[in-house]
Amino acid sequence: MLLMKGPQSVRDLFNRVCANGVPQLIASLRAKGLQIDTVERKTHDKDGRLVTYCVYVLHRKSHRLAFRLLADSEYAG
Repeated sequence: MLLMKGPQSVRDLFNRVCANGVPQLIASLRAKGLQIDTVERKTHDKDGRLVTYCVYVLHRKSHRLAFRLLADSEYAG
């Protein structure tokens, strides 16, 4: 699970898991009991404009449950 490696943006997750439904995936993981925060970050785009984006952050205390979910065939594939 990429979230165990550190904060991940929707774009990062989309590019790595090749899925359009990243927010729905996060919602399903939250429903399974994982504590995942959504944190706003700011940066400048290629034209120098200030933009805001969000990253998902998995709480460290949810790592044990994440390992259990990974062992489940639904998440292992």
